[in-house]
Amino acid sequence: MISRKGDAASMFLNEVFERVEGKLMGLDQNVQLLGMEQRREKDNIGRIEISTLKNSEDFRNMMTQLQNDYSHRLEVKMTDLVNRLLSEQEERVRQIEDVRY
Repeated sequence: MISRKGDAASMFLNEVFERVEGKLMGLDQNVQLLGMEQRREKDNIGRIEISTLKNSEDFRNMMTQLQNDYSHRLEVKMTDLVNRLLSEQEERVRQIEDVRY
């Protein structure tokens, strides 16, 4: 009778041990999966940060290019305007000289 109770207790403890061991293995797998997911998320965040920096750099380059283009266009327009004004002034001076003579 005592040996039967001991065997029953031993079987019960083995069952409990197996259940606990199964749960621990499941928990260990979950921790490993979470670690892998966390590493993946860190990699994704790193890629996003790199993309953001690249986009920011591209935006700065685009704005610099636009500024350079507009500066060049402004310079060309100003040069044309100054040349036209000088030409008109020379024409007026000729007209005045023609009137004098």
